[in-house]
Amino acid sequence: MCRSPCQSHWLVIGSRTAGLEGLERLRYSNSGRFLDESACRAYRRLAHPHLEDSRLRHVGVGRRAIAQLIDIVFSLLWWVPFAKIDHLSGGGYQLTWTIGRSVVPFIISAVYFVLMEGLIGATVGKFIVGVRVTAADGTAMGWGASATRNLLRVVDGFPYAIPYLVGAVAIWTGGSTKRRLGDRAARTVVIRAGSEPPAGGIPAVPNMHELSAEAPAPPLPSPPGSPDGPAVITNDLPSM
Repeated sequence: MCRSPCQSHWLVIGSRTAGLEGLERLRYSNSGRFLDESACRAYRRLAHPHLEDSRLRHVGVGRRAIAQLIDIVFSLLWWVPFAKIDHLSGGGYQLTWTIGRSVVPFIISAVYFVLMEGLIGATVGKFIVGVRVTAADGTAMGWGASATRNLLRVVDGFPYAIPYLVGAVAIWTGGSTKRRLGDRAARTVVIRAGSEPPAGGIPAVPNMHELSAEAPAPPLPSPPGSPDGPAVITNDLPSM
């Protein structure tokens, strides 16, 4: 935002295939920058329509809980060998873990989550249910973020009698990004697989002065049937 007094200008833009009915007026400042995030999103939507299907689709408690249950079952591969196995008098077996017997499998579990999510953005459970962990903008997260979000499972998992109740409440109250406390600290999100942005990233919103200098605006949008893309009508309207 610019300080008062501040002149603002309007960019009129639309899709080439939408004609005059699809025009939008986006407000920008003397510096050539849009005045709010909604105008930036509208510009990206109109200037890069192929990215409309690449919006992040954040995942709530349901899928994450199923993924966690799958990972718990998968982790039995390294928990069971360290368990004390007792034969019950009525038949069957009982598995118990003392503190000493839990140290090594606990470390293996921590390494499993940090390594899998740091390398490929998903554990076995997340792969099966079709979700990925990424940075807040949908790009790959770093090792520090992976370690932070997974170490904070000890907080999100509380109270352990009702596992992940704290994490679930954080997701339910976290708005559209649906982040537990570990995600907020690590600045990560859990999204549907396939909703990540393209490999090249989301194009930056240009400075309006640079846009007008590099590509003079046509007077009207192209008629229906023309190649899809942005049609800047004018960015030289009188100041508002």
